[in-house]
Amino acid sequence: MTNYEIIINNLKLGFHSPVKDKKDRQYAIFSPFKDEDGNYRDSGWLDSVKDAKQYIGDCCDYSLQDIKKESKNWTLLKPIFFPPEISVQEGDKVMIMSNAESECERWGWDWDDKMKKMVGKVLEIKSVGSNIVNVWNKDKSDFLIFPKTSICYSFKKQEDDTKKDIITVNGVKYKRID
Repeated sequence: MTNYEIIINNLKLGFHSPVKDKKDRQYAIFSPFKDEDGNYRDSGWLDSVKDAKQYIGDCCDYSLQDIKKESKNWTLLKPIFFPPEISVQEGDKVMIMSNAESECERWGWDWDDKMKKMVGKVLEIKSVGSNIVNVWNKDKSDFLIFPKTSICYSFKKQEDDTKKDIITVNGVKYKRID
């Protein structure tokens, strides 16, 4: 298989496909998501894979023909899979999961005490980006940025069946916190 075929197959399977330019020795990551013209989105060219992860999806410089032509000059790196994200919107209440610190580190983001205090708390979303959420602190005086992979909807134990948004896990009923 050619580099082009491998990259496109990875993208069709939902993997992000990192590459290294043999000549310029820079890195880019192609995303399985497409722009309005049908081109796969990418990170642009940066000095490291860690840097490129910060910009996945920010650029859409390559058509399929461009990828086919240019990929001959690229070294393929191990594909990256990010788990599917929950669909959230401004005003939703979500819980910051215990994996928030490791998710921030995985993306190369700084971690601080303010963020640590938000773990396990149910908080309101200020705004949503492609891979991030801005989450208000408890009194809405400030917000912090978290990867979408570090949030989830929160559920509490529910005693009756009269409420909507109830799920049952191992025989225990839970209601979504709004």
